[in-house]
Amino acid sequence: PYPSASGEKLLFESSGAARLVEKVRSKSQGVMMEVFVKPGDTVKKGQLLGHTELDQTKLQLELAKNAYLSKANVESAKNQAEAWTVNREETEEAVRRRKMERSRLDWAAAMEKMYQASYENQLDAETTQQIQYDFWKDQYQKRFSRSPVDGVVAEVLVDVGKPVNFATHLFTVSNDGTYSLPVRVPASVADAVSSEETVPVRSADGK
Repeated sequence: PYPSASGEKLLFESSGAARLVEKVRSKSQGVMMEVFVKPGDTVKKGQLLGHTELDQTKLQLELAKNAYLSKANVESAKNQAEAWTVNREETEEAVRRRKMERSRLDWAAAMEKMYQASYENQLDAETTQQIQYDFWKDQYQKRFSRSPVDGVVAEVLVDVGKPVNFATHLFTVSNDGTYSLPVRVPASVADAVSSEETVPVRSADGK
């Protein structure tokens, strides 16, 4: 049976189960600087297994972070733009009451426009700085290899000081108490299954 609109339980078929084995691959090129585990070590999901060189990427991250967190230019440009808006409004009122010449209003409006443009440019620069910061933060995190699951380190395939390429197989983590269960889901009902949902499964022999 497959799900109905009323939320009926699902029953899918699986070709078989296998013990959970995860290959940890490098997410960037570099030289392996530290390895913190050996075969047979028990690890938790997210535990640090090793990392490639960090210095250059960390420096770029710190520079990008400092630039992003520095709000002085944006705040200054905002304050100046707001001040000239007030000035223009006051001048406009004075001209209306014939207490000031029209040329002063034109000048105040031009200054308001100039500082508003400066403020908008600073906002654009801040957006660029945030993009750069997010980029280098991601690049920095890619230098670290972490266990994707709870389990035992089955293999360590890299030595300290050795270069690694993108997607190099570095570690293998297995968990004899957890099984991977490939399940075929018909396309017609695939949208009825959500991530992390528990569903009944029947093996090829009907169990």
